[in-house]
Amino acid sequence: MNEFQPISCFRNAVPRRDIPAWFTGWHRQYPHATHALHDAVAEGFGEVIPMLICGEQSAIAVFENEIQELGVAGITDIRAKFASIACDEQAHEIAWQRLFSELPRPADFEQTKRRATVFFARLGRVQSSAEHFAQIAHLDSAVGVIMWHLERSALARSEAVKTLTTNIKKDEARHANLSRRYALSLGLSKSRFAEMGDHIRGELVRLLAHKGDALEAIGIDPTRLFQRIHSSYAR
Repeated sequence: MNEFQPISCFRNAVPRRDIPAWFTGWHRQYPHATHALHDAVAEGFGEVIPMLICGEQSAIAVFENEIQELGVAGITDIRAKFASIACDEQAHEIAWQRLFSELPRPADFEQTKRRATVFFARLGRVQSSAEHFAQIAHLDSAVGVIMWHLERSALARSEAVKTLTTNIKKDEARHANLSRRYALSLGLSKSRFAEMGDHIRGELVRLLAHKGDALEAIGIDPTRLFQRIHSSYAR
């Protein structure tokens, strides 16, 4: 294993927030989270994690930026919920970074990070905040599907990984729900919301398709995963 350097997909720094209680407990309980994984599974996992880290960093930036846009005079309830989500996403990122530090760095790491960075950077190229949060809602819903498959894959041999994916799945369901309601509250029509979901899910599947072999090594059927992503819907 090479000396670990945290993955950084985006240059913009964001404030660090308090860590959720569940993550503090997880971090203490599982000091060696991936030692139970067989070599092929560990290698496949190491190929997938960089995309998850880029996604978490992108999500942190989105919610932190919206908090700043709302300003001190913004709706207090919404700002507090966004701060809570940013806190969750930060915990997810730290967890993925820690797991990645225990795994072999994949040979195509830079290419994988570049693809993921481009994918998430494109999310902001929409006409309004409403459309941006519609994208986030659908993406978070799809991430929940990915976590469902991860917690039932060969990674479940590690209680630490299984526990983490279960917690993230629950978080992302809540995030998707709030982002959907926020997008609609900003005036986005339900038909446009659904249309954007079709697009973002298709783009996500294209990104993940580059890691089909890695998914199989983990014990996930890529075809089944992609079908479930296509049929997922943010509620």
